[in-house]
Amino acid sequence: MSGESTEIKKQIIYAGFWLRVIASIIDGLILAVADFILDELFSSVWFWFKWALPLAYTAGLNGSVYQGTVGKIILGIKVTDLFGNRISFKRAFARGCFMQVFSVLLLLCVIYWWAGALANNSLNTSIAMGLIIIILLVSVIGVVMVAFTARKQVLHDIVCKTLVVKSSD
Repeated sequence: MSGESTEIKKQIIYAGFWLRVIASIIDGLILAVADFILDELFSSVWFWFKWALPLAYTAGLNGSVYQGTVGKIILGIKVTDLFGNRISFKRAFARGCFMQVFSVLLLLCVIYWWAGALANNSLNTSIAMGLIIIILLVSVIGVVMVAFTARKQVLHDIVCKTLVVKSSD
């Protein structure tokens, strides 16, 4: 073959917005059922650990040999690093934390707003409302980025240097 490279390169097909949304809906349903069962079994203490379920679910499965949550697996998509390799649990955990950070910030701002409203403090209520709007805008922009980035990455993908691609297997 006169020294020519016979390496065959796989074509990477990035998962778009709607595939990711449907996968998230499937995962949300699974998490809701798990949360309901755990709440029934451990109602007195489950409240304090409830926040960990989505993080453990996404980090554990995205960093596993399956490279994706149940929703992603069903739809034939997976999470990889920028070179198409499986991500470590550490990176999957960081990705999961980053995904949840805006939810936690939003919850804290809503609580702050509510406390300000109860205390009839218009300054606190106005500050909280401004923060809520900023967090919502950043969250929406972070998700809508999938339509405008070459590799269909959202904000947490860019920060954690990951891709969501269609599985070739």
